Amino acid sequence: MKGREKWNVGAQLIRSPVAYEAIRCDLLMSYNRQVPAFARCLTVRHSHCVWWHILCGSVSVDTVGGTLSGGLRARPGTSLCMAPGEVRTHVFTPDARVISVHFSVETPDGRSLFRGRDPVVWQPGGAADDVAAAGGRLANAVKVGRGGVPADGLRIRGQLYLFAAALFNALEATGTVAVAETAADSRLQAVQADLSRAPRAGPLPYERWTRLTGLSRSQLDRLCRRHCAESLRTRRDAVLMARLERALAADSRDIKALAYDHGFVDASHLTRWFRRQSGTTPGAFRQSLRGIRSGGQ
Repeated sequence: MKGREKWNVGAQLIRSPVAYEAIRCDLLMSYNRQVPAFARCLTVRHSHCVWWHILCGSVSVDTVGGTLSGGLRARPGTSLCMAPGEVRTHVFTPDARVISVHFSVETPDGRSLFRGRDPVVWQPGGAADDVAAAGGRLANAVKVGRGGVPADGLRIRGQLYLFAAALFNALEATGTVAVAETAADSRLQAVQADLSRAPRAGPLPYERWTRLTGLSRSQLDRLCRRHCAESLRTRRDAVLMARLERALAADSRDIKALAYDHGFVDASHLTRWFRRQSGTTPGAFRQSLRGIRSGGQ
């Protein structure tokens, strides 16, 4: 594909010694249909991965801080994958129809296995067609599995893992930059494991982590920056945001209950924090998922 190298600059797959059974993969949404009117033009920042296969129409995508000059335009037959955590603006044409999968795939400590500022783009053919077929089967499993019986859920989860495997094969085939993760200090591993079990809003539990590791607050932050290139607060916020997105997708309880579960003072506190992280509110995020699900496929 002419220009593929430019489009794939900056994308990374995490390579780390993670046992296959420890990888967590969760589905937020999947559909095969015309893009709803409310979702055609958005500026968003998700804490999960998004993959599209364009069936008809087209989409233009710009990323904040990415390397694309003037963004990109994807036409029928093209597939795109966008990593979590990056701000993007997308505009679909009114006739756009896509297969869409919103999902997370993470290491046990809550790091996404895929990251990058620019979308990875495939033209038709080869591995991209395998991913599109797997995405179609997943969307169909979601469409017919709305009865909520255990077998339906297992079929959907099985198709999700097959889709994710096909996608990661395709990412490897693009020449996406692979990065070898530095083996983390065992003390940092202990802190990350504690953080990932139940991330909560508010002050970080440095006293508990000091008892756990024997390191001071400043030593812990330096250790995290050295191995992860980010602060413990940034790491906590990313893990917490990903958990909240999954909860909003799967949990029907009100925002107040979710706020209590995740350490926020009240629903307003959660709403303000969520908006700072993503540019939207938890209610609007949940409504966008429901709007697409209720719109038919």
